[in-house]
Amino acid sequence: MGLFHLAAANPAAEPVVVLAEAMGLTGVRAAAVAAVARAYHPHTAAESTPETDRAVAELVECCGGAADERTAARICLLVQASAATAALRAAVQAHGSVEAALRLAPPVPHTRRIGQDGAELLLELSGDLAFGAGQHACPGRAHALALVAGQLGEDCP
Repeated sequence: MGLFHLAAANPAAEPVVVLAEAMGLTGVRAAAVAAVARAYHPHTAAESTPETDRAVAELVECCGGAADERTAARICLLVQASAATAALRAAVQAHGSVEAALRLAPPVPHTRRIGQDGAELLLELSGDLAFGAGQHACPGRAHALALVAGQLGEDCP
């Protein structure tokens, strides 16, 4: 079953749980993904805690139990998609359309890059740039839009 149809069949589920199911993973809890996400980004003050370690172990088990590169990639995908996809769904519900949501309340309002001089740059993402562009474009754009459209009963973009 494709992501759009899976999302349409599970409109009340957390988007990250639907994504995990589409990836063939079972037993993924949104709370476990959120716990890992809090310690994931280097620009946050959060540190790894016993809760984070338990959440990672839980997600490793959901991915088959092997702590290898494939499992790490799958967990990273869930972590990176979790809050952004949930925020996109909420913004579409609040603003009535994907276009309005991306313009008025992009799910990831900023991204960070390091300039050639080593300085950190904070870049605004909205409208046409809500999913980035060029070599920095979000590879999950189509998946996020299909998931949200399916859950909200919209046409698949």
